[in-house]
Amino acid sequence: MIDFLRRHKSTILLVSTLLYDASPIDLIPDAIPLVGWFDDLGVTGVAMVLGAWWWRKRRQALAAALTQEKV
Repeated sequence: MIDFLRRHKSTILLVSTLLYDASPIDLIPDAIPLVGWFDDLGVTGVAMVLGAWWWRKRRQALAAALTQEKV
């Protein structure tokens, strides 16, 4: 289970972020103009930064593994 979560954490983060953005249940309701949208933007922004960081880290690990394999 832990291995599955490690391999698919970017996908899990993406899906959970999309579900949060589409959900009517928010930290700050969207009925409040502008302020309600900023929590969605914040969650989406943090998810994008984390996803990009994890993806870059994984690509570097794969590149290092391929380089070691060729040597």
